[in-house]
Amino acid sequence: MAFTLIGLLGCSGRGERPPYATAHYNVGTGGTDFNVANASKCGPPVPDAGLCGNQILPTQQDRPNLYFVIDASGSMADTFDGVNTKYTAAVSAIVNVLEIIGHRVSYGAALFPVGDVSIGDNCGLPGSEIFKTQPGDSVICAINGKVGDVLGGFHELLNLHRPGGGTPLSATLTNLKSTLKDLSGKTAVILATDGAPNCNPNATCDASLCETNLAGGYFLSNGTPCAAPVNCCDEAVVPGGSTSCVDNVATNAALADLKNAGIPTYVIGLPGIVNTLAAVLDSMAVAGGTARSGYPRYYEVTDSQSLADALRTIATQIAVSCTISLAEAPPNWGQVNVYLDSEEVPQSIDDGWQQIDNQTLEIIGTYCATLQTGNVYQVQVTAGCTTYVN
Repeated sequence: MAFTLIGLLGCSGRGERPPYATAHYNVGTGGTDFNVANASKCGPPVPDAGLCGNQILPTQQDRPNLYFVIDASGSMADTFDGVNTKYTAAVSAIVNVLEIIGHRVSYGAALFPVGDVSIGDNCGLPGSEIFKTQPGDSVICAINGKVGDVLGGFHELLNLHRPGGGTPLSATLTNLKSTLKDLSGKTAVILATDGAPNCNPNATCDASLCETNLAGGYFLSNGTPCAAPVNCCDEAVVPGGSTSCVDNVATNAALADLKNAGIPTYVIGLPGIVNTLAAVLDSMAVAGGTARSGYPRYYEVTDSQSLADALRTIATQIAVSCTISLAEAPPNWGQVNVYLDSEEVPQSIDDGWQQIDNQTLEIIGTYCATLQTGNVYQVQVTAGCTTYVN
């Protein structure tokens, strides 16, 4: 994607503060370039970018695809923070992150399960896509703190769903495989769940991975408790009991298949995961290619803030790069300057920016760290003023 901004005013030298380049944004539809899907909704273009130079050099950025796979099983209707359910908290956290970085990415979403199921009633159908992957809204929406058409539609669709049913994750990933593999460019899956996968009628397990046994308090019709050595996931003991097996084998295979296709999966575990099942989520993070160095290997969250922090860490890791490619070589690298929003970045080999080749620069040190926080709306590169060197 080429971010095309044209500066109108020239400048020379750096003794007296020279005139600023003025950034003009195109107004149109969609989320590419700096277009605004609805100008009145997102506000007017920024009138003066405050950048030194007579030309803003277009940068090239391939939007990565963030694909959210969200657990909408019955347990996600449980209260999370005393006010919101785990499902609404997850949706809110995702939307809040996309308000900040949505202009840098394309995003889509799937929920599992789907269908008309009552809370805790049955497994429901394997999940499917509810929001087709598309470019996010303009950076102008983010700068002005507005929600554009794309994010507004995304939020509305997610809010229509009510949690219910089981956790048919392996079948969901199988359903989504071709959709994910057909996306162009870099793609990553962000999976948010509060438990281990189940609902696979072909799964087998012993009592240690039978969710009926793990939950406790269940009894057979003759009064025998579902406790080892009794395995209530054994079809010979409980017809249909296999759907309560932790479906780790098929799920890990589906995650590994995506990873081998270049699509990693980041696993976020919401509260409600017992120790035995935490090990299952660890194995899912390993299979998905995103295991953290410490334990747990997945991203464990305990409240709304840690959920938002985890999502932001993952999303910025995928969406933000400190290596900046230019659409064309500047006429004179001695008159190039770099800005994080309105903050001027010095040229420096230690803390600032440095030229990599004729069309590439790299932001390093504390400035790169600032960029990676996700708090910077855009990197802009200008030509026409003597380079600010530190």
